[in-house]
Amino acid sequence: MKAIIEVKNIAQDWKPPFQKKIDVKEFTVDETKEFDEDSVHEFVFRLCRINGDKCQIEYNRGYTLKGYEQPGDRKIWLESGESKEISQLWNSNGITKKVTLKQLVA
Repeated sequence: MKAIIEVKNIAQDWKPPFQKKIDVKEFTVDETKEFDEDSVHEFVFRLCRINGDKCQIEYNRGYTLKGYEQPGDRKIWLESGESKEISQLWNSNGITKKVTLKQLVA
């Protein structure tokens, strides 16, 4: 099985003129494969497994899950249509990535 996953990337400047850049990418991912490379050429996400109508995604150690208690293993479950956000605040810009499971395909 494969998952179709949308990643919305929002980059916000820390200094004037405080510009915000938004781009959206869609990935068709096999289990155990990495996707969404960041600016230092590391992968941000890895599709761990698919179970029924949901999938488990692991995110890069340089990011923090927004609005939730942090899992010790950096793995989150997404159901079809569900989104979660992760942030990276330690570079010259603030980065937020919103990951959404669009659908699962055979």
